[in-house]
Amino acid sequence: MTLKRRQRISALLEWSNADADLNLFLMREILGNVVFLGKSDQVNTLNERVLSGYLEPGRYLLGVGAWKGSGTYKLTVTDPDKK
Repeated sequence: MTLKRRQRISALLEWSNADADLNLFLMREILGNVVFLGKSDQVNTLNERVLSGYLEPGRYLLGVGAWKGSGTYKLTVTDPDKK
């Protein structure tokens, strides 16, 4: 995703397969290189959430990885400061 202004993001990853353990990663692309900014890697849940601090304008990536199992998921990204 590309941020046009300085802002925070909230990313929520949800799935229903209790046998799966998915993780969520926030990264930034800088001059073609990927830099990890944050992650959510809880166990025994059906969701992961990353709430960023204020991010500068630029290109950001959200990655989903399976620690265990597989399944379909829903990823929702919002601006927590918008009301």
